[in-house]
Formats: sequence, structure tokens, C-alpha cells
Amino acid sequence: MKKSWFFLSICVNLAGAVAWGAVLYYDDFVYNEGNLVNVSGGNWVKASGVNQDIQVVDGNLVYGNYHANGRMIELGQGDYDDRHSITSQSGPVYAGMLLRVDEVGSGDTYFFAFGEGSGYDGRVFVQPGSQAGTIQLGINTGASSDPGVLSGDYPTGSVIHIISRFDNSTDVISLWINPMDGEGDPDLIYTNSVTGTTIDSVVFRQGDDWDNGDSTFYIDALRVGTQWDDVQSIPEPRSAALLLMAAAFLVGRRRLAARDTRKPPVT
Repeated sequence: MKKSWFFLSICVNLAGAVAWGAVLYYDDFVYNEGNLVNVSGGNWVKASGVNQDIQVVDGNLVYGNYHANGRMIELGQGDYDDRHSITSQSGPVYAGMLLRVDEVGSGDTYFFAFGEGSGYDGRVFVQPGSQAGTIQLGINTGASSDPGVLSGDYPTGSVIHIISRFDNSTDVISLWINPMDGEGDPDLIYTNSVTGTTIDSVVFRQGDDWDNGDSTFYIDALRVGTQWDDVQSIPEPRSAALLLMAAAFLVGRRRLAARDTRKPPVT
């Protein structure tokens, strides 16, 4: 009996090591290459725009253990927005993703936002850095088209892991840049009033200042949820397999123990 509880504890610990929360949405962009709206099978719909759609392209971004197994999306070649609906939320919503800016445009633009009906709130911006070959990130609740606060410089061509949180009950957006494992203090915080009441979608946006062909940036491994743990990377298949093996081992041991109890005593 003690041995059974020992192996059960192993399985529980393994489950805790690889489990993740129930996300509102995650997307590894496991689609064919092409226009995101056309190839996503209804996952993404056009929100606005008249030029070239956001593109699904081959390749992946990786930052530590945070990565995806499909493709990635490319933004920067047109004034075009795509939206994915989520279950309506009245409290905070987190979004995690990987970003790589290879060529920086001439101005600032927000490339990601939380949708509230027809409005875009909790916006995440990118703009040229203070030095050549760098970018800065900014955030705004949605009251303005300019970034409210800005980060330091990050080199172009480097992969950045960002997690944004927008709480429309307090009108606060927070941004973590290359965060550690646990939820610590955000790198950027901005507060301003917005008109929306619930978050019902997430939006990728190609901005006007970046539609002249001099900008290229990529996004991968989108995670959306109501808690920090919801927007961490999904466990790799080998982790899930390890958990299944431990569970199968425990079941097998129980069956052996039950068989032993049915054996006649040795005389």
C-alpha cells in the first residue's frame, strides 16, 4: 500500500510539472502559408483594412522553453487588421507571444490589441529605438494612437517574449518583456479610461506608419487566458508522454498487487 501511494505521488508531481491552465485561445499558426484570414479556416476574420492581409509564413520563433510547432505570422506590409473572438471577459485578460522585428518602420504602430466590440484597447506598440538597429515597445489602454509609456532599446532581429495584461475594470494595461518564470512586477504600466466594458476578441494590426515596405516583423506562439499560467508555453509532446507513462506504470502496479492478493498461501 505504501508503495502505491509513493508511485501515486510521483504521478501527481509530474502532473503539476507539466499541467497548464485552461486558456481562452492559443494559436501556433498551424496553417498553410498565405493570407491569415484565408488559410486559418475561420479562426481569424478581417476586422478592417484594404491592402495586403497579414501573412502566414514558414518558420518559428523560440525563446527559452516558449515556442510553437506550426508556422508564424508576418506583419508590416499593409493597413490590415485581423481579429479572433474569445469568450467575453469583464476582468483581466493576459496575452503572451513571441516577437521579432527584423526591419523597423519610420514611426510607431500598435500591432496587438484586445478588442471590445468595435474598439481596440490594451494596445501594444513598437517603434524605432533611441539608437540605430533597435526598437522600443510601448503600451496604451486605447485612449490614444500613441504609446503611453516606452521600454528601453532591444536589438532588431532578436526574439522577444512579451506578456500583456489588460484589465478593463480598472483601465490598466501592463507589459512584461522577457519575463522570468513567475509573475513579477511588469516592465510597463499605463492607466487611462476607455469606453469598452468587456473584452471579446484579440486583434493583430498592421499600422499605417509601417505599410510602406520598410518594416518586417514576426509573431509566433500566441496564448490568451485569464491567468498568468494560462499564457505560458504548452508542454512539449514528450512531457505529456512522460505523464502518461507514469500513470500507466501506476495502473500496472495496482493490477500486479491485486493479482498477488489472489494467490494461495505457500505451504
